[in-house]
Amino acid sequence: MTNLEVVKAMYEAFENGDMKAWEDLHSPNLVFTISGDLPISGTFNGPDDVIENCFSAWAEHFSELTFTGLTFWESGDTVFVESKVVGGDFPAEGVLEIHKIVIEGEKIVSFQDYFDSAPYLAILNKN
Repeated sequence: MTNLEVVKAMYEAFENGDMKAWEDLHSPNLVFTISGDLPISGTFNGPDDVIENCFSAWAEHFSELTFTGLTFWESGDTVFVESKVVGGDFPAEGVLEIHKIVIEGEKIVSFQDYFDSAPYLAILNKN
């Protein structure tokens, strides 16, 4: 698979809730970083840590949200993804996120997001 195919497959697996497929696309040495001060924030090491401690918090607090309008840019071993997160109490136009994903040997080794956490905090404060 090309780097772009790996990343597209990763988003598809996440949206379908197929954590086995999602895990298989990542290196055991994955470093997965979510910015901000949210229940999903932090640096997670390895796919199991992401699933158990980040994705479980996502399911608990933000399950009504989904990624849409994905746009991809590839540069060497890095793929940048622009996404809108929509649903729940988010504004109708969604919330823009940028993800930086590094691939080595057809496995994702690094994920870093860039986004405004204020809309996420607003959802948490309403509940």
